[in-house]
Amino acid sequence: WLLRGWAALWRAEPADSNGLAAHVLGAERAGFAVCEVVRQTTYALAGRHRFARYQLVFTLGRIGVAGTRLGAETFAEFPGSAGRAYQAMLIRTGAHAATVRYLLWRVRRRAEAAAAAAARHPESRS
Repeated sequence: WLLRGWAALWRAEPADSNGLAAHVLGAERAGFAVCEVVRQTTYALAGRHRFARYQLVFTLGRIGVAGTRLGAETFAEFPGSAGRAYQAMLIRTGAHAATVRYLLWRVRRRAEAAAAAAARHPESRS
């Protein structure tokens, strides 16, 4: 509900989920649509709102036998004077960096929980 509220306030596109699984090309969530999926290496999301057009690209790389490194890059355009003001506010306050750090922390936490559950129940692996 929080993302839907943010999307409505900022007139983000897409405005809501389209019901597709999050890892499927074309899946939409409030403010983001999956625009690229390269299985096991790249997952890219794109969106727009009244002050910016943006893309978030996740890259996955192997570490050793069982590890994975997740990287994230963001790209954005901030058209017009309102966009430039929004960009300045977003960067100077550290809000963008904090949001990306939180997002990566959540992904890590969910991945570690899934790995722990798989270790407890190896028969359920496919």
